[in-house]
Amino acid sequence: MDGARPLARIGVAAVLAAGLVPFGAGPAAAVCGEDLVDPLLTIRQMIRQGTTGDPPFDVVFLGRVREIRDPGERDGDVVARFSVRAHPVGLAPHRSRVRFYRPPPGVGLSENFEFHRGRRYAVVARRRDDGKFAFDGACGQTRELSRAGMRKLLRLTASLGLT
Repeated sequence: MDGARPLARIGVAAVLAAGLVPFGAGPAAAVCGEDLVDPLLTIRQMIRQGTTGDPPFDVVFLGRVREIRDPGERDGDVVARFSVRAHPVGLAPHRSRVRFYRPPPGVGLSENFEFHRGRRYAVVARRRDDGKFAFDGACGQTRELSRAGMRKLLRLTASLGLT
């Protein structure tokens, strides 16, 4: 029976350790160290409530990247040019630009989010002094959307009388 005791201790330790990791915490929560005491709103909640819940980032828009502009080499400060379909929270022009970081080729960053030409996104952002937007980053709520996901959010936006 002494052989069963170490296994029981391991089982108890595993159960205790599992209690420290909140269920439903996605990879971003683990990587970004997100404070789960005050969880972020979902995009749908933001649209329904008319706020992002994160004051510096006071705009939500739905759109598709039509072009990526990389003014330097293939890394650094890059601009995604969007065709905005709706801006249910805050104001965003029909043609909006969002700055993001693109690492050099062959370098991967766990806390990085990149936009890609032709893809659809729900963007949570703040307007910068230069008129472009800074989005809430890899640890925020900005998300790539499927075609169906975009349609659902656009229908929700329209049903609430938002543009």
